[in-house]
Amino acid sequence: MPKNLSSAEVAAFRARLCEAAKRRFAEHGVEGVSMRALAEDLGCSAMTPYRYFRDKQEILAAVRAAAFDRFADAMEKAANGPGDAVTKARAVGEAYIRFALRDEQAYRLMFDLSQPDQHRFPDLVRAGGRARRAMSGFVERMVEEGVLVGDAEELGQLSGRRATASSCCISPASSRRNPAFAPCIPR
Repeated sequence: MPKNLSSAEVAAFRARLCEAAKRRFAEHGVEGVSMRALAEDLGCSAMTPYRYFRDKQEILAAVRAAAFDRFADAMEKAANGPGDAVTKARAVGEAYIRFALRDEQAYRLMFDLSQPDQHRFPDLVRAGGRARRAMSGFVERMVEEGVLVGDAEELGQLSGRRATASSCCISPASSRRNPAFAPCIPR
């Protein structure tokens, strides 16, 4: 008969499963993430992961939601720092790139993986929306302060695409090879 686990034990094992899924995604892509492979990685029976998550998509959604929340935390912290709207916008941009460089696995899961049925995962929908609002909130402040002129939502989308492009072009390895990138990369 299985032992009754405390909520802390359940949360800890779910976190281990999510970390293993993030690592497998980074090493093998989405095809390399399976319930059986995760069970092998964690040294448990092939059925154990199903006690904690319905399927692989639910695990990936949990990993993505946690990553979006960490990303939003970084954006919100930067946006709420000292300074005028331009200073805050720069801080948000630097926080975006810093996150992409420091947690590349999570960043790739957030933006490279598409889950067409993401409506099944309300926490992922919530976290993704929070991240989008965090990325566009500073743009609204810039429009309010008259620094930018235009529709804040459209400008925010443009800003997000530009930051995504920047973070895709700059990696820790490329910055070491090309010192021209060094001023752009926050320390």
